[in-house]
Amino acid sequence: MKQTVAVATLTARPGESETLRGCLERLRAIAAQEPGTLEWVLFRAQQDPAVFVIVERFADEHAYLAHENNPELASVTPGLRAATEKVEVRTGAALPGRES
Repeated sequence: MKQTVAVATLTARPGESETLRGCLERLRAIAAQEPGTLEWVLFRAQQDPAVFVIVERFADEHAYLAHENNPELASVTPGLRAATEKVEVRTGAALPGRES
């Protein structure tokens, strides 16, 4: 099966950048415990410190769906929603190459 990759871009509400960062750090800790999550990388945009990008790589689509439905994520959702102004998520299958 092909690996599934998700890329999420989140923009914090004015004055909420550090709150959003804290929520994302909690998400990283949860994802680290998921057996199908192969990689979870958080970036902060140099051009705009209110913008965060997450790159997630999963063993397959089933692992991605398990991540999306992980009940532990619900503990972070309220704070994440309150601190986030805009979210864009794109998913797809990893293309063959050296890393997949």
